[in-house]
Amino acid sequence: MTALTLTGGRVIDPRSGRDTVADITIEDGRIAETLSSNGDVIDVSGCWVVPGLVDLHGRLAPRNRSILQRAAQLQAARQNGITTLCLMPDTNPVLDSVAALEQLSRLADATGSSRVLPIGALTAGLAGEQLSELATLSEAGCIAFSNADGSSRDLRVLARAASYASNYNLRIVVQPNDPWLAAEGCVHEGAMAHRLGLPGLPVSAETVSVSCWLELCRETGACLHFTKLSSARGVELVRQAKREGLPVSADTSLNHAVFDDSALAGFDNRFKTWPPLRSAADRDALCAALVDGTLDAICSDHNPLSVDDCLAPFQSAEAGGATFDALLPAVLALGRELGVSEGQALTWLTTGPASALQLGCGSLGPGDVADICVFDPEHTWRHEADQLHSSASHSPWQGRTLQGRVRATVQHGVYQRA
Repeated sequence: MTALTLTGGRVIDPRSGRDTVADITIEDGRIAETLSSNGDVIDVSGCWVVPGLVDLHGRLAPRNRSILQRAAQLQAARQNGITTLCLMPDTNPVLDSVAALEQLSRLADATGSSRVLPIGALTAGLAGEQLSELATLSEAGCIAFSNADGSSRDLRVLARAASYASNYNLRIVVQPNDPWLAAEGCVHEGAMAHRLGLPGLPVSAETVSVSCWLELCRETGACLHFTKLSSARGVELVRQAKREGLPVSADTSLNHAVFDDSALAGFDNRFKTWPPLRSAADRDALCAALVDGTLDAICSDHNPLSVDDCLAPFQSAEAGGATFDALLPAVLALGRELGVSEGQALTWLTTGPASALQLGCGSLGPGDVADICVFDPEHTWRHEADQLHSSASHSPWQGRTLQGRVRATVQHGVYQRA
C-alpha cells in the first residue's frame, strides 16, 4: 500500500496527550513510526488531525427501510468523521443470526463506509424470552450483546444472560428501561409533562433497570455497558458501581448531554427522544459525570426518520432524529461550555468509547490502525437539509448554527474527502 502523509495539521491524540502541529505518515493502513518522503502528501494546514470517531450507539434506519437507505447512512457516518460505528441489533433483519451478520457485512463492504461493529441480539428476535446463540454470534463478529430499547419482562432470562456472558467473557450493552414503569410514557415525568398534558415516563423506569443489572453484575461478574443514560439517579448508581470496582461502563447521548425537557414546549417533536429528555438538573448531572469520568462516552443515538414519521402528533410520533452531522462540532461546543480541554472533549468520542467496549481503536500512536478524522474547527455552517451528509434532516439540531466541520477521513489508511 502506498504511503500517505498528512502535513501541517494540529495533531490531537487524547490517549497520549499529544497536541501539536505535526505531520503523520500512514503506511500499510497504520500510523508509521517515522515520517516518510515517499507516497502522497496532503496538506491539512488549519485543520485538526484527530482519531476517527467511535460511536457506540447508532441506527441506520427504522426496520422497514430499504437497504439503499441504510447504505446512505453508513456513508454519512464516515463523512462525519465516524470511522467505527457500533450498530444496535434492532435492524431488519434483527442481528440474532449469522446470516443477518453476513448481510450487514456485505452492505458495509459494498459502501466503503465506516467500520461497522455489530452488537448482537441478546435474545432471539429481541423478544426477551430465549437467549440468542451468543457464543456463535460472538465468533461471527459481534462485539457485545443487547436487547436494544426493550427489556425482558422475565428476570430469569436476564439472570441467565448475565451468567452466560460472564462464563464466556462477553459484554452486555444495556439500554436501561423497565417496561412496566415505562408503560405509555413519552416525556419525562415532571412539570413539562403536566404542562403539555402528556403521559410521563418516570426516572425509576431507568434506575430500576440499572439496579437490577448491577445486582446481576455483582452476582455473576458479567461486564456491562449502560448506554443512553438520561438521569442524575442513573448516573449515581453507575458512579457507586465503579467505586465498588464492578466491571461497568456507561455513555449518554448527544441530545441528553445538551438538551433538557424545556425544549419540548410547543410539542416540538424534533426533541422527542428515547429515553425522553429529562430535567435541567438531570442534564447538569450528566455533564458533571462526563467531566469526572463516570460517563465514558457520548454516543450519537443517530436514528434517521422519514417525513411521515415526523408529521404525527407528538404522542404518536416516532422518537429519534439525525445526529451524525452535528456530533463532533456539538461535542466540542459542549466541552467549551463545560470548561474542559479540546483533548478531553475528544476523549468522549474516541478513547472513551473505544476503551468502554475494548475496541482497540480511537488513538493515533505509532502502529495504531490509521482511522483518522480531519476537522476544520473554524468553518461555521447551518444544520439544514442541503448541508447534511445524512439524508434525514429531522433533528433537534435543525436550523442551528454549528462551528467546525469534518473535511476528510482516513479509514484504515484510505483517504476520503467528506
